[in-house]
Amino acid sequence: MSTDPIPEQLPILEIQAETDTDTVRAPDCKMLGLPYDLLFKLCSYLSPVDVSSQLSTCKAFHQHARDHSIWQRMSARFGLRDDATFPGLSSYTVFTQLLYPYGALLGLWTSDHEYVGSMMHFRLLSGDDHEDGGIVAEAWEFPEERSVDQMPTPPKYTRAFKICFDRHKNVAKDTPPSVRVLCGGIDAHPATLQVHAPSYQSYMYKDIDEETGETDFFPIADAPWYDAERELPHLKACTDTDGQPRRAPVSDVPVPSIYPATTRTLNPGSILLRCSVPRCTQFHRPKLNIRTIVKWPPQFFPMKSIVQKGIDPCDEEWSPEALVGLWLGRYSETTTQCLYLAWSPKKMKLYAFKTTGDSCVTRGSWAWTVRTRSRLDSVPAIARAHGLEPDIDRLFSGKEFVAIPEFTGLEILDIILKVRGPDELQVWWKSNDTVLVYTRLTSDMMRV
Repeated sequence: MSTDPIPEQLPILEIQAETDTDTVRAPDCKMLGLPYDLLFKLCSYLSPVDVSSQLSTCKAFHQHARDHSIWQRMSARFGLRDDATFPGLSSYTVFTQLLYPYGALLGLWTSDHEYVGSMMHFRLLSGDDHEDGGIVAEAWEFPEERSVDQMPTPPKYTRAFKICFDRHKNVAKDTPPSVRVLCGGIDAHPATLQVHAPSYQSYMYKDIDEETGETDFFPIADAPWYDAERELPHLKACTDTDGQPRRAPVSDVPVPSIYPATTRTLNPGSILLRCSVPRCTQFHRPKLNIRTIVKWPPQFFPMKSIVQKGIDPCDEEWSPEALVGLWLGRYSETTTQCLYLAWSPKKMKLYAFKTTGDSCVTRGSWAWTVRTRSRLDSVPAIARAHGLEPDIDRLFSGKEFVAIPEFTGLEILDIILKVRGPDELQVWWKSNDTVLVYTRLTSDMMRV
């Protein structure tokens, strides 16, 4: 049995024991004689905070406070099952220093960048002879390049951030290595990750002549793409927006502009990654043809990353629910954008929300919606010229949302949706007789 003094709390988890450890007597602890195998099994049903609290209640349990098997099982909840990922570090250190504070990052996040938006995917990185393991954030990039077949272009992944152990810092022998946040790939340099509490901070758009209204439609706490079940990192939340202008500045040259403002909509909690290097700021803030007066980087919000295998539309088991998830659409000769498709069984409608956008139809808004209550039994002759045949295809009618730059001059146009295959959709625009192609984001593309 360990003779070390019992701490009031275990590092990182910051949870105090429910019992005063100085007055615990062995006979009063009903679980004191519990065999290790049963204790290990019990811990598998508890949260990390509850495990920390339980192992801090008395000296008999405290001897297992850093037990390898207990914390290895905790780490497996985040997908880490191989000790080789972090050689030389105990499972207790890896969990309490890295996975517990930052493990909630794992998955897909989307930002509130004005109009354009951006997406970032956090995943575990296994260590090797050339690089230590950690959690890496990869930005999704959709390069502007022409497509011969007009098909959407899959995203390219660029290393944006890494959270890892600082093994080179001179610390005491018994002190665990600290965790640091780095920005960039090869030329990595320090960065900071902040957790922002829910706030009313959003953006306003000022036209040349007058304010046109708040863009407080993003993010929406109950939006289909927003993952309300995901936790934020276990870091102290802040509301640091000091120095941000609350009103549009007076300008001698009348130009459209975007600026931060307080709105009536409460936005969910988010994360914000900061870097002081100018080129990095530009990297995470795509260029716009609109003047922006926003100093901080985009805030990122947890997003559902539903990946399901497509079902052939000819199959009797097919339903619109098979289309739910992330899709790619080509919106010009050179531009691919990402959308999240959601189905409402109650309304019998399929919605396509933009997770990346442009100055015409911004991120967070819906791009189109179709009625799925019944299939079309007839289509215009010009639609048949594009291969839309109601007798053999699953066709649905709906509306497309379009606008001129700066998200003004909104129009709603008639469309026809064709489910062309398990992983491909076609949307025919009646107004200009054109077809947009959408392809499903597969697990291979998302690296999951």
